[in-house]
Amino acid sequence: MLAMRMRTARDAKLSPLHQRLTALELENATLRRQGEENRRLREQLSLPGYREPSLKPVEVLALTGEPIPTAATLSAGAKAGVRVGDVVVTSDGLVGRVSEVYGGTSRAALLTDPLISVACEVESTGVLGILRFAAIPHPALTLTAVPFADTVQVGQRVLTSGLSRRYPRDIPVGRIGKVGKDREGLIQAITVEPAARLTRLRHVFVIPGPRPLEGTP
Repeated sequence: MLAMRMRTARDAKLSPLHQRLTALELENATLRRQGEENRRLREQLSLPGYREPSLKPVEVLALTGEPIPTAATLSAGAKAGVRVGDVVVTSDGLVGRVSEVYGGTSRAALLTDPLISVACEVESTGVLGILRFAAIPHPALTLTAVPFADTVQVGQRVLTSGLSRRYPRDIPVGRIGKVGKDREGLIQAITVEPAARLTRLRHVFVIPGPRPLEGTP
């Protein structure tokens, strides 16, 4: 009798674990199926396949810009294979893009550079926009070109969309901070809290930026 009660108690504890394991196995099977479907579609459309990015760790030697840094000097350059257009990230998310390359160092324009723009997508919603830095009325990263018909909520993650071909897709950029109207009242005014701490950069990773498709400039 005691052995039966112990077995019943053990089975009761294991049941949630088995349920969780089964759910994970089903989820894994779904992801594998979706990955295979994605691969076949890309082959049919003659699109380049997805490759895991090659991460090159580099040190940030200096930050330029006051009070908000707009550029960073990196400890790797052409000798280490860094090229103009390469993407700069941290483990938290997107930092910017390599804008100048020298022999042993390079310079990266950060997301706070007014000349930088990033094609983005609000996670799981399909809402598209362009991330830019705006100094007026308050310095902030803004998601522009989002019409009122699109629903955007505070706290949603913002990722690179890959549509500009300057940044690989699905790199975390930040989270929606505020949602309102622009000064003209024509489109939404959306601020984005950056995922990476741009004012405290010490070490970053450089990954190859998307190269032009064959036959394009």
